[in-house]
Formats: sequence, structure tokens, C-alpha cells
Amino acid sequence: MTKKQAAKQEMATVEVAPEKVDAGAQPVVVKEPTVVLAWQDAERQVLSRILDLCESIGLGEVHFHKENGLSIRQMDPSRVCMIDAHISLGQTQLGDEQVKRHFVIGIKGLKNAMKLKEPVITVGEASATIRGTIGDSTKTAEVTLPLLEEEEEALPDPKIKYTASAEVDFSDIEKAIAILTAKPEAIKFEIEKDSLVVKGATDEGQSLTIEGMKAEGHGHAVYALSYLAALKDTWKLSLATDMPMKASKTEYAGSGDKKAQCATVTLHIAPRIEVA
Repeated sequence: MTKKQAAKQEMATVEVAPEKVDAGAQPVVVKEPTVVLAWQDAERQVLSRILDLCESIGLGEVHFHKENGLSIRQMDPSRVCMIDAHISLGQTQLGDEQVKRHFVIGIKGLKNAMKLKEPVITVGEASATIRGTIGDSTKTAEVTLPLLEEEEEALPDPKIKYTASAEVDFSDIEKAIAILTAKPEAIKFEIEKDSLVVKGATDEGQSLTIEGMKAEGHGHAVYALSYLAALKDTWKLSLATDMPMKASKTEYAGSGDKKAQCATVTLHIAPRIEVA
């Protein structure tokens, strides 16, 4: 038996030894718990944004962990970017709230299924079923997606002493980059004297400098634009010279009196080291 098969078997079954066992008796096998998640529409939109972010950094499937909510902690295929998301939304029906459950679903299929309104996701042993309302009608639809077999990977927290921070609206950076005839491959962040300067250059010889953003501390680093482009709206950045960037934000569901925090999302992006 391979290590992967042994780990899967250990997670999937629990042997319960009875006090008295007949000669031909077999151990009782307890199946993996069924997870049922019922989502309000505002919560569904938050999950959809997180799935968009996962797809933007190159993930093809999402690894969910069920323990007091849902969490995602994955590296992209190039090992440049790690996403760490904690989602405390959805009405969960689970016999034992402390049960740990890991399941993997293809992002594209789940994103399409989450277009149903007020979706209810039922996660079994081998598949997940999503049932919800079609648009504004009263008609319902149900789609079943297979769970994928992926070995769980333990990812440690980055141990970095950050020396600078800033809140950045990446829509401003996106608009500035759109002025160029070609996109730069990388963007440099320079924080000094309570200000952030963002710089980029293209292969065609064009250069771009964006100023006027407030910051604290000091430090500079270069990051690939392909990963920064995944950041939409405002993120809190933590930086240190030539070290991975920590970009974090809080996701809210609803508006007005019904607005509530329902997820935290963090991206750790490795830098490009400049060669003199």
C-alpha cells in the first residue's frame, strides 16, 4: 500500500472494536461525515470571488478543509504564490462540529454551479451535489461534481519580519498600466518616508511610475504582474526588502445593517530578485 493510499484509508475509516466479538464478526466501519453547506446569496458571492482569485493565480482545483468553517491553503503550480483563506459562512449541518474533513473539487465546475441562487452543497464520500434556484425563478436545478483525489500538503506559515506596510487599491494600478501599449512583466514596490512608489517597465522601453500612495516603514521588492493582477480592489500589503509580499483583506457579505464579516483572505507572493 502506498503512503497516499494509507493516508486516505486512515482518514476515511475508523475501526470500532465491540466489547464482545463473535468468531465471524467484522469491525464496524464509520464512513466519512457528510458536510452540508447552505449559502445565502451574499455569502455565495463571497465564495465566488475567492474561487475567482484561486483561478487567477493558476489553481485548477480547490482544497477545502472543514473544521469550524471552511479553509483553503494552497500553493500555485509554480510555487510562487500561496493562498490562505478562512471562510466562516454558510449554515453547516454536521453531527460533530469538530470533525475534520478535507475534500478537493475542480474550480471551474464549482464556479459554474455556484451561479445557482441560495445553493446548498452536500459533500459526500466521492462527490459533491449543489442544488439551488435558477435565477429569479422558483425552479431548482441540481448538479453533481466528482471529488478529486489529491494528497494533502502541509504548508508552513512564512516566517518574515516585515518592515513596511500600505493599503493599495489595485484598480488604480490596473488603470495606470492600461495607459501603456504593453504590460510590464513585473512591478517594483518602493516604500520610503511614508509613501509608496510603484514602478514598471516594458520590453518596448516604456516606463511607468505611480506615486501618491500612503505607506509606513521602508523596503522594496519586485513581483510578477501575473500574480499582482489577481488582486482586485483594496488590499493591505506587508513588505520587506526582496522578501515575499503578504497581501490580505477581509471579505464582507451583505450591506447596511446586514453587512457582516465572513472571510479573510491572504496571499503570499514570492519576489523576483533583481540582478545588478
